[in-house]
Amino acid sequence: MDFNILYKPLFKVNIYHRYFLDDGETAFDVDNATLQKQLRLYDKKEFLTVIPSIRTHKLLKGNRMQLHQLKDGFTVTLQVEKVGTGPDTFRPSIDLRDDIILDFLLKVTDPLFENYSEANPMSSIPYYLSNHRPSTEVPAGFNYINKNHDSQYVTSFSLSEPGFNLVKENLDPVEAKNNIGIISLRMKGDNATHNITLVNGNLPQSLPVFKVLFNNRKTFWRYYKGTATSPSYTTDPQLKPLVKNGTVTIQDGDMDYPAATARSIVFEKDSGGNIVKTFSEIYI
Repeated sequence: MDFNILYKPLFKVNIYHRYFLDDGETAFDVDNATLQKQLRLYDKKEFLTVIPSIRTHKLLKGNRMQLHQLKDGFTVTLQVEKVGTGPDTFRPSIDLRDDIILDFLLKVTDPLFENYSEANPMSSIPYYLSNHRPSTEVPAGFNYINKNHDSQYVTSFSLSEPGFNLVKENLDPVEAKNNIGIISLRMKGDNATHNITLVNGNLPQSLPVFKVLFNNRKTFWRYYKGTATSPSYTTDPQLKPLVKNGTVTIQDGDMDYPAATARSIVFEKDSGGNIVKTFSEIYI
């Protein structure tokens, strides 16, 4: 009798941030070679942690699934059985209902996150990245979670207050707070391209891969000499990206200026508290 226990990936979620991954003004995803190079030193835990909800933790355990944290995201594996005559045909050892939903909470861990990110970590309603639309949301205005070839930023995945109230029904009151985002994945999405399992319940031969993409903040850079209160040079009206790696070149005639960091940020807001301009201040 064969007592081998076999696990296979059920799905993967890539979590990318341009501040950490772009090489200066060169996008990290311009081609696969650049992507792989930039991922070598990348680790999402520099700014974010992923936590399964209490309900999801129970579902993972009860359905013989395991969460694996990765530097560039996370994956869920599950115990499977070989079925059929095909070389890569597998089925969950415990059949997964089509309506099983796994929720993962995204929590910001870096206090400087808002300085270098075009995303609001303090919003009372988190971004909602899902393959199924809550009944409260208007179809035309709802964006489904990126597949790996898509490139919508997290700020595109808004949720209404009634929608969040509906989502919170699956969360403990405490864990529903202080999340920048919620990844919610159902075994069968609202469309076949976002399904996790096949119609017959088997695992697809191609692993479902989803993507969460954070954009880096672009700011106007202002340079100050000594104790001067007025800038000696500014990039305004040209915005420049904040990046951790690589070089963003700033030149004025024969003068080369140093790049801005994520620490010295000034936000200009309107009377309603909305950010209208963001400046990076550099002292030379």
